[in-house]
Amino acid sequence: MLADGVVLGTLGAAAGLVIGVAVAFLARPLVEFHLVNQRAGGYRVFPLALAGIAALAVGTGLLAALVPAFTAARGDVVAALTGRRGSVRARKRWLVAGVALAVLGAAVTFFGARRTDINVVLTGLILGELGLVLCTSALVGLIARLGRVLPLAPRIALRDTARNRAASAPAIAAVMAAVAGSVALGVVITADQERNDAGYQAGLPSGNAIVQFQYGRRGADPREQPPDLGPVAALARDTFPTASAVPIGEIACPTGTPNNVYCGLSPRLPAERECPWSDEAGPVSAADQRKARQDARCVRPYGWSSFGYGMAVATPDALAGLTGATGDDLARASAALAAGGVVVGDPRLVTDGKVTLEIYDARTQDGTVTLDDREKIPTVRVPAYAVGTGLPPFGGAILSSGAAAAAGLDERPSGLVLANSRMPTTAEVDRLTAGLHDLDEALYVSVERGPNRDSDPMLLILAAAAGLITLGAAGIATGLAAADGRADLATLAAVGASPGVRRRLSLSQSGVIAGLGTVLGVAAGLGVSAAVLYAYNQASAGRWPVEPPYPVGVPWGSLAIVAVVPVVAMLGAGLLTRSRLPIEARRAT
Repeated sequence: MLADGVVLGTLGAAAGLVIGVAVAFLARPLVEFHLVNQRAGGYRVFPLALAGIAALAVGTGLLAALVPAFTAARGDVVAALTGRRGSVRARKRWLVAGVALAVLGAAVTFFGARRTDINVVLTGLILGELGLVLCTSALVGLIARLGRVLPLAPRIALRDTARNRAASAPAIAAVMAAVAGSVALGVVITADQERNDAGYQAGLPSGNAIVQFQYGRRGADPREQPPDLGPVAALARDTFPTASAVPIGEIACPTGTPNNVYCGLSPRLPAERECPWSDEAGPVSAADQRKARQDARCVRPYGWSSFGYGMAVATPDALAGLTGATGDDLARASAALAAGGVVVGDPRLVTDGKVTLEIYDARTQDGTVTLDDREKIPTVRVPAYAVGTGLPPFGGAILSSGAAAAAGLDERPSGLVLANSRMPTTAEVDRLTAGLHDLDEALYVSVERGPNRDSDPMLLILAAAAGLITLGAAGIATGLAAADGRADLATLAAVGASPGVRRRLSLSQSGVIAGLGTVLGVAAGLGVSAAVLYAYNQASAGRWPVEPPYPVGVPWGSLAIVAVVPVVAMLGAGLLTRSRLPIEARRAT
C-alpha cells in the first residue's frame, strides 16, 4: 500500500510538473490581458523549485497511503477474502479528537479575533478545519442512517459510502477543504470590494466628464498657453451626449513669476473647529485616539476617487456640471460665485457667510508650513456658501475669479466640464480621446463612472479550482465505490433489477461525495471568512481616523459555481456509467 502511494505520488508529480509548466507558458497572454493588464517578464523554470514540488507530491502520496495501509494491515483476513471489506463504523477516539479540535479551533479563533491577532486567528481556523476532517468519517455514518427512507439507489449509495469510509472520507474532506478555501477567500475579496465601493467619492455627477489640459505635457515651458477650447467644445458635442460644455480654470501665479514657483488657495478651518489631535506629526496614542473618536471636530470623511479637478476656478454656469446642485441651493451657490466668493462642501468652513482662504505663494514662503506657524500664512476673507445638494466640490472649493484677484493671484484656463445627458459609452470615450489627441497631446478626458465594479477574475479562478477538485474527488470515490460494489450489482441483476439502477447508483454515490463535501465546505468557508473579517474590524474598531468596517458580502457568483459542481458530478457519473449490470457466475469447487 505504501509503495502504491510512492508510485502514484511520483506519477502525479511528473504529470503535474509537465502540465503546470505547459499551462503557465500557454496561458501567459490570457494572464497578461485579463489579470495583470501588463506585459510579464520572461518566463524561467527553476529546477530546485520543481524538485521541491515533486518531493512534496511524493510525500503527499506516501502520507495519503498511511491510513489505508494501517487499515489494511489491521483488517480481518476472512472478511476480506469473503468480500466484506470496508469500515462499518467510525472509531470514537477519532470523533472525540475531531470535536475537541473543532471546539479548540473555534475558541482560539475567537480569542485571536478579540485580540486582533491574525496569526492566532489563522491557527484557530487550521485547528478547526482539521477537526472537521477528523469528524468526517463519523458524519458519513450519521448521514447514512437517512438511507432508510430513501429509494433503492441513494440508499445503497449512502450505505456504501459509510462502509468504504477509507475512500469516501478523504474525498469528502478534500472537497470540503477546496470549497472552504474558495468560499472564504471569495467572501474576503467581496467584502474588500464592497468596502471600497462604499468609500468611493464621486468627483462629478454620474456620467459627466471633464476635459483637462496638462501644462508641461508638451515638454516645453510649463507656463505655455493652452489650446483654443472652442474646437474642444465642438468636438465634445459631436462625440458625447453633451448638453453643455463650460470652461473652467485653475489658480496661477502672477505674470512674470518664475516657472518653478507654486501658487494656490486653500480654505482654512476656523481654529475653534479644528481637531485637537493630528496624525501628521506622528502616531497618536491610544488614549488620544479614543478621545478623538468621541469629538465631533475630529470626524474625517473616508474615501477615494478615480479623478478630480482640484481647486477649480469657475463661473456660476459650471456649478451644475461640477456639483449637480439643484434648486435654491444652486441659486445661492451661484450668487456666492457671482459676488467674488467660493463654493465649499464642508459647512464648518463657513462663518458669518464667509470663508478664510490661505494664500500659498512660493515667492514669499517655502510652502512648508506646520500647525505651529499657520498664523504666518497670509489669508483673505471672501463670501462663501456650502452646497447641500448634489456633490461637494472635489478638492475643497470652487473658486471665483474675484476670489483669485482678492488673493493677488491670477488664473489660467484648465479645461471644460461636460454635462452629459447619459453615461458615455466606451466607444464614445475612445473617439473623443483620439480626437483630443489630434488637437493637442496635452488634452485628456475623464468620465465619472463611479467605483470600478468589474468582477475580480480571482473569484472565478478560485471557484473553478474548487470545482475541479470536487469533480476529481467525486470521480475517484465513485470509481472505488463502483469497484467495491460489483458484487451488489451482480445480486441486483440476479433478482431482476433494471439496467438503469447502475446509473442511478453511480449518480447517487457521486452526489453524496460532492454534495456533502460542498455543504461542509460552504459552512466552513463562511465561518472562516466571518472570523477573519471580524478580526480585521476589531483591529480598527478603536483607531482614529475612523475606518469603515468590512461588510460580510457573499460572493454569489462563486457560490453558484460551487453549487452547480455537485450536479455536474452527478450527471457525469450517470452518463459515463454503463447501464448493463454485471453477471457473475459462481463455480463450486
